[in-house]
Amino acid sequence: MRFEAAEMFRQRVRPPEVARRLRVTRKSAYAWHADWRQGGSAALESRGAGGFPCRLDDAQTLITTARRQLDGAPLILVWDNASTHQAKPLREFCDRNRDWLTIVKLPPYASDLNPVEGVWAHLKKSPANLAPHKIEDLTPLVKNRLRGIQRRPEVLNGFIAETGLTLEPP
Repeated sequence: MRFEAAEMFRQRVRPPEVARRLRVTRKSAYAWHADWRQGGSAALESRGAGGFPCRLDDAQTLITTARRQLDGAPLILVWDNASTHQAKPLREFCDRNRDWLTIVKLPPYASDLNPVEGVWAHLKKSPANLAPHKIEDLTPLVKNRLRGIQRRPEVLNGFIAETGLTLEPP
């Protein structure tokens, strides 16, 4: 299906039309189009289920770096049901580090319980009327907004409060 999309992009068919013809979401068609523009048809080769293989090294590094930056404090991670969170190597890593790592799993389709959704909604407010020519034009704005949120713990606490969740381990 992705190679059909690549052929349509080559013929200058716009992503919304590709989405309609292939019966996929516009989001997928736009993502494929961005990949295709950067790497051609080869960029659309399947990368496995969900398109994001679990890389234990990346996840482990991210988690252990966060812990190190927090001076060894225990971590509580809130996970949705993404396939990468279900991967056996990652589950085993979390089990081995249960003494300092707590995983809270959200029920399926519970975006209202995911504080990150509030972060994304907040971020989307400023670039709403922006029409960047390239993704690189958007990057500084997003980074700046994320830094602003990072410096305001009351805003971060608000995203958590919106969900009705508490910061206490289960």
